[in-house]
Amino acid sequence: MAIKHEPINARSGLFAPGDSEKKMGKALASPADIVLFDLEDAVAPEHKQLARRMVHDFIAANATANENARARLWLRIIPSCGDPDTLGDLAAIMPARPGDGLVDLVEAGAVTNARSEVDVIVTEFGAAELKGQTLAERSRRLIAIAQPDFREDLARVAHKIKQRGY
Repeated sequence: MAIKHEPINARSGLFAPGDSEKKMGKALASPADIVLFDLEDAVAPEHKQLARRMVHDFIAANATANENARARLWLRIIPSCGDPDTLGDLAAIMPARPGDGLVDLVEAGAVTNARSEVDVIVTEFGAAELKGQTLAERSRRLIAIAQPDFREDLARVAHKIKQRGY
């Protein structure tokens, strides 16, 4: 059965290591919009199993107030293709039903899709209609809706790639 909750308007998030009940509690008590329980960088490999149990139990205990409380409780993982740690993290935590998750630092390289598979991209800075566009036009449209601080650098890189004939 799918659990539905209202989308959360998260302006701030606070990471807490999954192997510290004290830090998870402090993060939950903070005014941060979401709390991200970290099973990766903040947890030593030898504490991974303990952290999984602690995060599961913490979410289960603190998400019972209401679904809005649950919506604040997120899981952070770094997936690797075929990595048993990723599957183990999900298998251990998902029964507690966290509000959401942050999949961080995908290690599989660039994420690509065939041009025919993506018609529109939407960001907080606008929408880009990509269907039927050339690679150069697709690049221009995507740069136009990127975070403004990065647009100049992205345009420079796109120009260099275009000069190479791609």
